[in-house]
Amino acid sequence: MWAEHSVFYQIYPLGFCGAPQENDGVLASRIGKIAGWADHIQRLGANAVYLSPIFESDRHGYDTRDYRKIDCRLGSNEDFAQVCRTLHDHGIRVVLDGVFNHVGRGFWAFQDVREKKWDSPYKDWFHINFDGNSSYNDGFWYEGWEGHYELVKLNLHNPAVVEYLLDCVRFWVEEFDIDGLRLDVAYCLSKDFLARLRQFTDGLKPEFFLVGETLHGDYNQWVGDQLLHSCTNYECYKGLYSSLNSMNLFEIVHSLKRQFGPEQWTLYKGKHLLCGQSRRDPGGQHPAKPAAPASNLWSAVWYAGNPLHILRKRMGRPWRKGPGQRRRPAAQLRPAGVDRPDRPDCRHGKGPSGERGVVHG
Repeated sequence: MWAEHSVFYQIYPLGFCGAPQENDGVLASRIGKIAGWADHIQRLGANAVYLSPIFESDRHGYDTRDYRKIDCRLGSNEDFAQVCRTLHDHGIRVVLDGVFNHVGRGFWAFQDVREKKWDSPYKDWFHINFDGNSSYNDGFWYEGWEGHYELVKLNLHNPAVVEYLLDCVRFWVEEFDIDGLRLDVAYCLSKDFLARLRQFTDGLKPEFFLVGETLHGDYNQWVGDQLLHSCTNYECYKGLYSSLNSMNLFEIVHSLKRQFGPEQWTLYKGKHLLCGQSRRDPGGQHPAKPAAPASNLWSAVWYAGNPLHILRKRMGRPWRKGPGQRRRPAAQLRPAGVDRPDRPDCRHGKGPSGERGVVHG
């Protein structure tokens, strides 16, 4: 499996490309900006890109309106197909965000239910009770994701919903030639759905990669021969965070030994989990405390799983979230060889193969 030997580079396209926060319905070709970064990503040594939601949505991408149409704020389907061709030409695989647990209120099937109520053929696509009401005064109650009612939970026990989603995945492969999916809130998805998705994608494209977003618990319940290939290793992400910001390696060492140590009882021996390296605090700013050199922890990132460089969080510069701001500013590519005198921990350097890129320490 190609993903077991890959370094992933994550981009949140709506923020990266400078799209409006609200879907204004105006078609603007912005997503081509990602293709302009292909050389830079390649020089850094990353050979896979994970793109956060790109399909038509109400606002932030995870509130999908249409799974078959690129968000108009980013461009057209052909615009994105060209981005995928450019990335593939650079030897970079493309993994998309599969948001299958919920949709936005603007999703076409939910709009049909709002209009027709009981008479809608899509009423069983969601978890609906017509004896209640919603906070939006829809005339019925519905289940939202973890209490967020702008995110309408799909009924994945309905075969029609499952077939619709699988058909969308087929469309993405045929239209864009994508190489895998990151499943949003995979811990909320039923094991039956994960197994059906794995069976379907195994027959759709060789080595199609499935990685799930999971937080805590035993990752073996989502990762296996008949389920997902991998999942996010947030246990080690937290250990890396503490190591970088507290100069204390105890937590990451404990987590690594527990997960992949030499004893037979270790939890994930033989599995390849996805581990992100990032340095931030919840407010979106860089901590004031000195950090351990990133080079000292890079071996730990590899040990904990496939490395994930998270561009959505920062691109070598401090940033503090201001009032009303929900996304970071659009990233700008700095010319190679230009250092940051105000940031001694962010400099350009050469990697083991001589490639140039941003080194975060």
